[in-house]
Amino acid sequence: MICAMLKFLLKPLSAMSLPTVHRLGKTLGNIMYVLMPQAVNLIKDNLEQSKLLPHEDPKYITKLNMQENGKALLESLAIWQKPEQEVIKWVKACSNWDLIETAINKKKGIIFLTPHMGCFEITSKFYGSQYPITVLFRKPKMRWLQALTTTGRSNTQIHLAPANIKGVRSLMKALQRGE
Repeated sequence: MICAMLKFLLKPLSAMSLPTVHRLGKTLGNIMYVLMPQAVNLIKDNLEQSKLLPHEDPKYITKLNMQENGKALLESLAIWQKPEQEVIKWVKACSNWDLIETAINKKKGIIFLTPHMGCFEITSKFYGSQYPITVLFRKPKMRWLQALTTTGRSNTQIHLAPANIKGVRSLMKALQRGE
């Protein structure tokens, strides 16, 4: 019931253009920056510990990070609601696809490492539109989101594997099949 209501509420998001989703996501990120001080402090702490940006303004970088998180969140929600053909249109470029084709032709399995930076959700959708793929994932902690994410991440060529030993076995079998 909750999943159906969420899908109904999110449907307009899936009809928007990617730039519009990004503008809304940036606004959401600004709201999160104000309303989620614990997340802001965690980002600041991580930046300080990394020492990667010693000359940048931590407040600016933290706010920018929250904006990107807002964009990624809304982008994921839109992707989960869009028809696959429409999602694929959001892919602007794909570099080195010839390496993937070579591995497939050699029946070599491929492991994609997709960091959780930006919207990684489109990666499996793009690849799964052409070839079968097994994706390791962890269910969201909030039960009411589980059905939405599972249906949003699935399609006929995307097999979801839980982030546990059973899922690792599924990944190994997929690699052995040359996926």
